[in-house]
Amino acid sequence: MAFKLDEKNFMISGYKGDSASFTFKVNSEISDYSLCFYVKKNINDPEEKAIFTKEFVNPVDNTAVLELSSEDTSKFLTKNSCFHDYYWSLKIKNNNGYVQTLIPNNFEEVPVFRVYP
Repeated sequence: MAFKLDEKNFMISGYKGDSASFTFKVNSEISDYSLCFYVKKNINDPEEKAIFTKEFVNPVDNTAVLELSSEDTSKFLTKNSCFHDYYWSLKIKNNNGYVQTLIPNNFEEVPVFRVYP
């Protein structure tokens, strides 16, 4: 099973070692920004401790395609018989220090990045 994104709750799930491809389209002009995707082990970890980071500098047409290779997803730890949940976010940043979190956009649910063995 390739990794899938549930658009209702933003859960990304898939098997360790499988590839993934997701397209993120932003509804506002972000060509002067970087779009940053983070996966963290703990919800409150700072970005510097993210276990996976992907940055798209000056996205074209407000769109970024996130490609995760088999090697990328093989780095996520899982227990032998159980999935492991990580947490992901998507932010825009510019060189002037401006940062805006796009996902999650509320404080009710944090998107889960679930990896199965």
